[in-house]
Amino acid sequence: MKSRIIIRIIVYSLLSVLIFYRLKDFIFAGKRYSDIEIDSLKFAMVRIINNERQDNGIPPVSYDSVAAMSAQYHANEMKNHGFFSHYSIDGTPPYVRYSFRNGGTYAIGENVALGINYKILKIGSIKIKGGIDIKSTIAKLNRDMYMEKPPHDGHRKTILNKHYNGVGIGIAYSDTLVFYVETFTGNFIKFLNKIPDTTIAGNFMDIYGQILYDSLDLVSIEVFYDSITDSLKSGETFFYDERNTYSYSDDADLYLPGNASTMSLNNTNNIINSEESEFYGSIYTERKGYYTIVPILSDGKELFEGANVSFFAK
Repeated sequence: MKSRIIIRIIVYSLLSVLIFYRLKDFIFAGKRYSDIEIDSLKFAMVRIINNERQDNGIPPVSYDSVAAMSAQYHANEMKNHGFFSHYSIDGTPPYVRYSFRNGGTYAIGENVALGINYKILKIGSIKIKGGIDIKSTIAKLNRDMYMEKPPHDGHRKTILNKHYNGVGIGIAYSDTLVFYVETFTGNFIKFLNKIPDTTIAGNFMDIYGQILYDSLDLVSIEVFYDSITDSLKSGETFFYDERNTYSYSDDADLYLPGNASTMSLNNTNNIINSEESEFYGSIYTERKGYYTIVPILSDGKELFEGANVSFFAK
């Protein structure tokens, strides 16, 4: 009798160890992360991104705190409002969020990804729902984007864009979902005047900037207009934006560099004066809405965006 009890104790002990082993990921995962731990995850992701860039012969990116503010803002709003999109809950695009709401002036590109924050473990006929380590989840989200194949490789192109030299990471999570945002930036232009967040429609907005590298030339300045939009979602159901991408508005004005006193155009307002590395001019705000100023640069081989500044005309 005594030996049977001992055997049962041993069997139960072994079963307990086995169950603990199967559940250990659930016990230690799905936890609440401190701000310090989340920051550590963000820097770990920057290292992973730089490894991917290095493997393709592309210079590394540094951590951009303003881009990180924009990325974290968007991760938080997707979690808090129950939606997934490049666009903010108020319908504004990423470049407006980065510049108008977070004060950024660099060229930007954004990746967003959505992960599942749980898995189902089966032990016999029993199903247990448990958490997943967020670090492994976001690493997989990045890896999936990096491994994309043409023609559906927009995220990969953003990660490997040689004209980006900074990145900010945003991470937010609920009991069931992980929201992950990468905001890449390119620092090529310094604006020498402070462009206000708001102006009055019908006025001119002055810009005065300097190209930071002698090897780059100003090709044009494009000004994109976005109207005031409605909220992306209404109600309590989760909204998934099937556009899965974003782009600048088709509603745009083109400003060309030159000397206003020597060039003859029907609309002299569409000339940006350019002297050596500096440029200056005025942007006309015809209507109420968001305006985004995007200087286009050339390195002698290709054209790329040199900056991104948004303001609101009311």
